[in-house]
Amino acid sequence: EYAYGRGTVRTFEWETSFEYAYGRGTVRTFEWETSFLKGLGVKKDLPVFITETGWSQKNLKEEIISKKLNFAFENVWNDKNVVAVTPFILNYEFPPFDMFSWKNNGSYNSLYENMQKLSKIAGCPIQEDKADISRIFVPAINLLGREFTGLFFVENKGQTIWVKDNLKVIDENSNNLEIVKISLSSFEPGGSGFIVFRGISPTTEGNYQKSVQLMNNNSNISAPIYFKILSVATIRIKLEHFLDLIFALWHPDK
Repeated sequence: EYAYGRGTVRTFEWETSFEYAYGRGTVRTFEWETSFLKGLGVKKDLPVFITETGWSQKNLKEEIISKKLNFAFENVWNDKNVVAVTPFILNYEFPPFDMFSWKNNGSYNSLYENMQKLSKIAGCPIQEDKADISRIFVPAINLLGREFTGLFFVENKGQTIWVKDNLKVIDENSNNLEIVKISLSSFEPGGSGFIVFRGISPTTEGNYQKSVQLMNNNSNISAPIYFKILSVATIRIKLEHFLDLIFALWHPDK
């Protein structure tokens, strides 16, 4: 049988049963804490960071501690809300914390090697990645199937630092558009500036509504911003397109 309750281990041997205990003061302390918060009326599922955790090597062999850590990682700390688990001391070879260190006498011990072998998810905190495109400028008229150059103003409204090579501009059909230039005050949150891109006008005459979006790491991070472009066979505009052209000139983003 196992120990239950608030921080209890009862009469079981510490070396073999503590990882099975429930409640406050055990490897499941985070469950007790989240339950306590919900009792106070907190409804949100909060991320859990288990920090400075582990067992002292003063009274336990490395083999026993490895088993405890394996059990905790595979059966307890695999909870979907647990986003990080960090050891109490990774490298501290002098008293009073040398008993917790995973490095002794200049070399990493078996605890370190055991943790290396465990399958782990790469540490990548969840961050909001968001861009706000405030204004776009494109030519109101272009020849059939010809390239055109556009420009839009953008601001990093999220929590991530953008990397230039990871940014993409796509059209309403999810086609990648060529980025000519990226000019931002900063790629960090709050940074703003403009992006120049190239697109291709439709191959059939008409007044088209098109859009662009910004992507980062292959994920959409902005709402589409719309514009109209008049695609014609020649620059000598036909009379029936005249009103469309005037409208497009005065309302480039409608």
